[in-house]
Amino acid sequence: MIEITTINNRTGVEVLNEFQQFVQNLTTSLNAKNLELRLLQEILGGSISNVHNKITGKRQWTFEELEKLMDYLKVDKGSYYNYLALLHSIESRIKESGYKNNYIQKRIGMDAQIFYRRQSKPELWTFDELTEIFSIIER
Repeated sequence: MIEITTINNRTGVEVLNEFQQFVQNLTTSLNAKNLELRLLQEILGGSISNVHNKITGKRQWTFEELEKLMDYLKVDKGSYYNYLALLHSIESRIKESGYKNNYIQKRIGMDAQIFYRRQSKPELWTFDELTEIFSIIER
């Protein structure tokens, strides 16, 4: 059983920064192992150019890809699970902050329809959007 650090006493920004560092370390590990793109393509699926773009940071890893990489590299998944817990706590954290969704949505410059779609499917939030939201609600 994997031990998961609680996110209750941590800020969203702390969890986001930890996850960002985790993904960077994962990518660094891939580069250090000098794995061929074809092997990564076999592990992850998709095209070689897609894998290359993700390793170079031009595209974000999907959750499915991250899980496959973590299994392949046999790394601790704590930061990943904390990030998932954070994603699924966004709505409650916004409510606890006292800010209205309209205010946050306007502050980050997002269309209301897109904001509510992301609220219902938290995995659609981008890292930058999450960073903006938590910088607003955790002041």
